[in-house]
Amino acid sequence: FFSPEKEQFTGRPVAELAKWVAFAAVDNDPGTSHLIVVGFHTLASLLLALMFRRMGLNLELAFLGGLLFLVDVSHFHSVHHISALDFPLGLIWGVLAVICYLRYLATSQRRYWLGTCASLLAGVATHVAMVAAWPFLLFWSWHQGMSLRDSWRHHLPLLVILMLASTYLLSITPADTTTGASIDNYRAGDLPALLAGFCRMLLWIVSRLFTTAHWVPLPLYERQTWELYAGGLVLIALLVSIWRRQFPLSA
Repeated sequence: FFSPEKEQFTGRPVAELAKWVAFAAVDNDPGTSHLIVVGFHTLASLLLALMFRRMGLNLELAFLGGLLFLVDVSHFHSVHHISALDFPLGLIWGVLAVICYLRYLATSQRRYWLGTCASLLAGVATHVAMVAAWPFLLFWSWHQGMSLRDSWRHHLPLLVILMLASTYLLSITPADTTTGASIDNYRAGDLPALLAGFCRMLLWIVSRLFTTAHWVPLPLYERQTWELYAGGLVLIALLVSIWRRQFPLSA
């Protein structure tokens, strides 16, 4: 596992450890390995429902949120490919971080803040995209009445730690991984084009929360121009809800 010459090296040490433990348990059985991935997806769904409940949603909405996570059509790759365990596992760590933070706000006990930091670091070491949980912690403290200045001051040390960890993990990510290929593509383009690409992808992904529903008759492998406009409208509505703190839409 610790050898630099190992066959699978992704720059995601926590995900690699989980896969190593799973392989040690079931050897090379694809059926059982598939069930392990499904099990992690189910656990992520239940933790999402618990998180929603701790945030103040009623029981029906909380479980509906977990159910919508399970039936989302974008899960195909991460369930179909056994090696895509990183995605549900990373989400599990991120949700655990939020749950710990909710408990910390309710009790002010330092152990829950340490649990938040440890879970979020584990999430980033599973998949670097889990750094996106940090802005949610910032938002939630503001939503609970803390001023933006105090919230920034409280969360800035964690952000610095996450940035350092992410930079290190990306530096040890091989070029032949999907993450490595993405980094190389970003380096090839200029900054304005990169930011424009980020914005297009954000609009498209927000739009696909709705347009990839099973009942929408369009080819999923093609990006439609109107989807970008639909994503823009949805994003504006969400930003208004966030600013007005219209719970639970704001969350």
